[in-house]
Amino acid sequence: MKNDQNSHHKTDTNNPIEKKKVLITPVALKRDEYDDEPQKNASRRWLLRAKISVIIIALLIAMAAISMRNLITYISNNGDNDTQEYTTVTVPNLVDLDITQAISRMSDLSLTLIIIEDVYRSDLPSGTVLAQSINAGFVVAQSTVIEVVISYCGYEETTNGWGPFTTPRPHPLYSLRHFQERFPPMSGGHSAGHLLYGGHLIHGFHGTAYSQGIFNAVFTTSIIDHDLMSYIGVAGPSASIFSTTTAGMMGQYGIATFEIDHANRRIIITQVETAYWHDGHPLTLDDILFAHEVIGHPDYVDAGGRFFGFHQQAITGMMAYNMGEADYISGMVLSYDRRKLTIYFDELLPSILYNGVWGIPYPRHIFGYLPITAHSQDYHSRIRPIGWGPFIAERIVLGESIYAVANENFWLGRPYLDSVTTKIVQPEMIPYMMLAGELDIVGFPLQYYHDIPNPDNFIYLGNMSRFYNYVAFNLGDWNPITNSIDLHENPRMSRTLRRAMAYASNESLLTDGLFGGLRIPATVFIPPSHPVFMHPLLTGFPYDPEIAMQILDESGYMVGDNGWRTFPDGSELVIHFVISGEDDLPQIMVANHYTDAWNSIGLNVNILWVDWYEKQANMFQTDNWDWDVTTAAWNVGSNPNPNILWGNTVHNRSRYLNPKLIEYLSGFDSHNAWDLDWLMNHYHAWQELMFYYVPAFPTNWRVNLVAVNNRVENYYIGITDDGIRTTGGAHRIRITAIERYRS
Repeated sequence: MKNDQNSHHKTDTNNPIEKKKVLITPVALKRDEYDDEPQKNASRRWLLRAKISVIIIALLIAMAAISMRNLITYISNNGDNDTQEYTTVTVPNLVDLDITQAISRMSDLSLTLIIIEDVYRSDLPSGTVLAQSINAGFVVAQSTVIEVVISYCGYEETTNGWGPFTTPRPHPLYSLRHFQERFPPMSGGHSAGHLLYGGHLIHGFHGTAYSQGIFNAVFTTSIIDHDLMSYIGVAGPSASIFSTTTAGMMGQYGIATFEIDHANRRIIITQVETAYWHDGHPLTLDDILFAHEVIGHPDYVDAGGRFFGFHQQAITGMMAYNMGEADYISGMVLSYDRRKLTIYFDELLPSILYNGVWGIPYPRHIFGYLPITAHSQDYHSRIRPIGWGPFIAERIVLGESIYAVANENFWLGRPYLDSVTTKIVQPEMIPYMMLAGELDIVGFPLQYYHDIPNPDNFIYLGNMSRFYNYVAFNLGDWNPITNSIDLHENPRMSRTLRRAMAYASNESLLTDGLFGGLRIPATVFIPPSHPVFMHPLLTGFPYDPEIAMQILDESGYMVGDNGWRTFPDGSELVIHFVISGEDDLPQIMVANHYTDAWNSIGLNVNILWVDWYEKQANMFQTDNWDWDVTTAAWNVGSNPNPNILWGNTVHNRSRYLNPKLIEYLSGFDSHNAWDLDWLMNHYHAWQELMFYYVPAFPTNWRVNLVAVNNRVENYYIGITDDGIRTTGGAHRIRITAIERYRS
């Protein structure tokens, strides 16, 4: 949420989003507080004593809870059948294990809360249900205490057992914290500089994408054009009338607020701030209405538009308007003063909060007199785009750059800078241009980071990408006739085999070796770009080949005469690994990495190289390959709803669903999902289910790096609930020197 002068815009300390912000605090910014070595040593001794005290207290609490555990049992799954019911088994007491064994059991115990739910739904006698539920609670407490102690106190497994860190710990959550400490989200300006008002800034953007030269948010399909427009309020964070929260939802701190009326399936938008287009014409909610009229117009798609999506189609009367059966959208009602817009929906789903309402105004006074087919080629789309952001476009070189000057009438005040140039640069030239002081800000290609790990004239800012990579197993087929998943009754890749392969994969070796620490070993299918919904405790499948081999041995996958494991019935087991990019060195390294990992636990893996386009076409159509496992990546976007990838959809690479997963997936589109607390807990439970069933396992999260010259202050690449009001707005960027620093 954004700060405002009005009292009702104050930060809500009870808001779970506000609480979550502590997870991404850049700790590295505080390290300069220690100016001398004695003070550092004293702090370290104090911290060591605190850690030892925490360990002792936590272990005492854990053992007290465990003392009651021998009287009762808890519920767990006992086999390979992915859809069978839970049955009662006895769990080994963690008190009988050394710390190494105890830690290795954490992942298997993390699903106990879901098990409790199934106990309550069972037909067992009430006394047994109560006893088993209490026992499951002790297991949760026991596992959580040990897990938190180990994670917090910084222990790692060495050849001499468990001890304090000696090298960066290959634990996913540690790697995430380490990345956030190395790469803060905001630039502070050079310490020797002086704050200046005015000046010119150059912001570069990767030139790998094609520029259409269409500077019109309703029609542009070019990522690079979208980036070039980010300072002028035609596209980007300053272009929407709504703010965006850290949960990726529509916020209340833009120039407009909104109210949701569930009973009448409507959203009421109210303009609370006065803003002007760059030509001085007042901006009103009529410009939002006009944007919908253009996007829903019968000629829009033929004119090159691509934003007529699900939420626009769900507006009452929109489809009649789109089909030419009506002259206006009956479900959109504008007030007389044009500062209140009510939108009625045929179906109002919680996903509407994820930018489901088109929030970028479109100037009716500019384009309202033109045919739809002429919009993208108009003077104001090509030569002089009209926005309402902090800078006004003054000169455009098509396919190269935009020069813009400060907007004196920007709704949050005049920018500190006098002017800014956004320009296209080639990725291979970026390191040289930053060292030479030719750019102030640019997204830095990760492959060049290790050539300049410690630059003296610029810094690196970092944040987490919305992408994650994963390994998927073949557990079903896509039926193009019924448009649904047909689950294999007895999949070759059993649950125990999948778990073993996950434990055998050393993701830290891949992220640190191939990607130089610029990817993070993943634990769950929600990346840290969505910290509110990412499970904070689930550790995924930490690398442990001994547990992997133990799982296979206990499940009957024995080693045959040829040195490879067989199916439990003794038949030959060859795992077919489909991957694309045979001519791409990183992909070759990825393929070899997983093949070696699975070979090391006795699994015979056959690599099947395929063309990327062939792989995509096959995966989305017929499933006619004989494959067992593959790699893939996914961008969760602003809305991480897992139905898009893991529901009954062609995107579901594993082709896997079961009644339990279907039940949880349906919850993301239910009425309960309007409650953020409920939704957060529901995301956590779904991630636990995915860990339990293992239709796939996440491998790594991607990161973004931005290089910023030492003279730049207040450039921010994160997301805060107050949006661009106090953090992240281009109008807040300043410089501390007239000239850019050079190496």
